[in-house]
Amino acid sequence: MFRMAARAIILDRDDRRILILYNEAGQYYKLPGGGIEADALHTDAVERETLEETGCVVHVLGKCVGVVGM
Repeated sequence: MFRMAARAIILDRDDRRILILYNEAGQYYKLPGGGIEADALHTDAVERETLEETGCVVHVLGKCVGVVGM
């Protein structure tokens, strides 16, 4: 089954560090983000998922830079 997702690359104020989350249960790292509902925009999904996962309010400044299919 194919599921659309959006991920964010979030930099600190100096553009020197990237926010990466660690999932203890699965023991893996990932960029913040998550699934996109069928009628949602990528930008809305990544802003919502980032808030849920990190507690940080973000606003998308750029555009989609890539798509991965499995």
